[in-house]
Amino acid sequence: MLDSLKRLSLGIALIAVASGILLYSDLRSRNRSQRLPQQAAVQKQFRVALIQHASQVVLDDGVRGVIEALAARGYSEGGKLVMRRYNAEADLPTANSIAKDVVSGATT
Repeated sequence: MLDSLKRLSLGIALIAVASGILLYSDLRSRNRSQRLPQQAAVQKQFRVALIQHASQVVLDDGVRGVIEALAARGYSEGGKLVMRRYNAEADLPTANSIAKDVVSGATT
Protein backbone atom coordinates (compact mmCIF):
# COMPACT_ATOMS: atom_id res chain seq x y z
CA MET A 1 0.00 0.00 0.00
CA LEU A 2 2.73 2.45 0.95
CA ASP A 3 4.80 1.44 -2.06
CA SER A 4 1.93 2.11 -4.52
CA LEU A 5 1.23 5.45 -2.81
CA LYS A 6 4.86 6.47 -3.32
CA ARG A 7 4.63 5.63 -7.02
CA LEU A 8 1.44 7.65 -7.43
CA SER A 9 2.61 10.68 -5.44
CA LEU A 10 4.54 12.27 -8.34
CA GLY A 11 1.55 11.98 -10.67
CA ILE A 12 -0.84 13.37 -8.07
CA ALA A 13 1.51 16.26 -7.34
CA LEU A 14 1.87 17.10 -11.04
CA ILE A 15 -1.92 17.03 -11.50
CA ALA A 16 -2.37 19.35 -8.51
CA VAL A 17 0.25 21.79 -9.82
CA ALA A 18 -1.28 21.79 -13.33
CA SER A 19 -4.75 22.36 -11.86
CA GLY A 20 -3.48 25.27 -9.81
CA ILE A 21 -1.82 26.85 -12.84
CA LEU A 22 -4.98 26.50 -14.92
CA LEU A 23 -7.19 27.97 -12.19
CA TYR A 24 -4.81 30.89 -11.71
CA SER A 25 -4.63 31.60 -15.46
CA ASP A 26 -8.45 31.71 -15.59
CA LEU A 27 -8.75 34.06 -12.61
CA ARG A 28 -9.16 37.22 -14.68
CA SER A 29 -12.06 35.90 -16.76
CA ARG A 30 -13.88 34.55 -13.70
CA ASN A 31 -13.70 37.90 -11.91
CA ARG A 32 -14.84 39.86 -14.96
CA SER A 33 -18.43 38.70 -14.55
CA GLN A 34 -18.45 39.91 -10.96
CA ARG A 35 -17.06 43.34 -11.91
CA LEU A 36 -19.62 44.02 -14.66
CA PRO A 37 -23.09 43.23 -13.26
CA GLN A 38 -24.82 45.62 -15.68
CA GLN A 39 -23.84 43.38 -18.61
CA ALA A 40 -25.44 40.38 -16.92
CA ALA A 41 -28.82 42.08 -17.26
CA VAL A 42 -28.45 42.23 -21.05
CA GLN A 43 -30.08 39.17 -22.57
CA LYS A 44 -27.65 37.27 -24.74
CA GLN A 45 -28.94 35.73 -27.93
CA PHE A 46 -27.49 32.43 -29.04
CA ARG A 47 -27.16 31.69 -32.74
CA VAL A 48 -27.89 28.06 -33.53
CA ALA A 49 -27.61 26.28 -36.87
CA LEU A 50 -29.67 23.12 -37.06
CA ILE A 51 -28.40 20.99 -39.94
CA GLN A 52 -30.34 18.03 -41.27
CA HIS A 53 -28.91 15.78 -43.97
CA ALA A 54 -32.18 14.49 -45.44
CA SER A 55 -35.94 14.69 -44.97
CA GLN A 56 -36.88 11.48 -43.22
CA VAL A 57 -39.51 10.91 -40.57
CA VAL A 58 -36.97 9.89 -37.94
CA LEU A 59 -34.74 12.89 -38.59
CA ASP A 60 -37.73 15.26 -38.68
CA ASP A 61 -38.84 13.90 -35.29
CA GLY A 62 -35.32 14.45 -33.95
CA VAL A 63 -35.30 18.06 -35.12
CA ARG A 64 -38.74 18.64 -33.61
CA GLY A 65 -37.53 17.10 -30.33
CA VAL A 66 -34.47 19.35 -30.23
CA ILE A 67 -36.58 22.45 -30.81
CA GLU A 68 -39.11 21.39 -28.14
CA ALA A 69 -36.35 20.62 -25.62
CA LEU A 70 -34.73 24.00 -26.19
CA ALA A 71 -38.10 25.73 -25.77
CA ALA A 72 -38.74 23.80 -22.55
CA ARG A 73 -35.46 25.13 -21.17
CA GLY A 74 -36.33 28.73 -22.06
CA TYR A 75 -34.52 29.00 -25.38
CA SER A 76 -37.34 29.92 -27.71
CA GLU A 77 -36.80 31.19 -31.21
CA GLY A 78 -36.95 34.96 -31.32
CA GLY A 79 -36.14 35.28 -27.62
CA LYS A 80 -32.82 33.93 -26.42
CA LEU A 81 -32.35 31.91 -29.57
CA VAL A 82 -31.79 32.77 -33.22
CA MET A 83 -32.16 29.51 -35.11
CA ARG A 84 -31.33 28.85 -38.72
CA ARG A 85 -32.46 25.48 -40.10
CA TYR A 86 -30.70 23.79 -42.99
CA ASN A 87 -31.58 20.66 -44.96
CA ALA A 88 -29.23 19.29 -47.61
CA GLU A 89 -31.85 16.83 -48.94
CA ALA A 90 -29.21 14.07 -49.19
CA ASP A 91 -27.07 16.11 -51.60
CA LEU A 92 -23.40 15.99 -50.59
CA PRO A 93 -22.26 19.18 -52.39
CA THR A 94 -25.15 21.06 -50.78
CA ALA A 95 -24.21 19.65 -47.38
CA ASN A 96 -20.60 20.79 -47.87
CA SER A 97 -21.78 24.26 -48.85
CA ILE A 98 -24.02 24.45 -45.79
CA ALA A 99 -21.17 23.33 -43.53
CA LYS A 100 -18.84 26.00 -44.96
CA ASP A 101 -21.49 28.70 -44.46
CA VAL A 102 -22.17 27.65 -40.89
CA VAL A 103 -18.49 27.43 -39.93
CA SER A 104 -17.63 30.77 -41.53
CA GLY A 105 -20.66 32.47 -40.01
CA ALA A 106 -21.57 33.85 -43.44
CA THR A 107 -25.31 33.44 -42.94
CA THR A 108 -27.22 34.72 -39.97
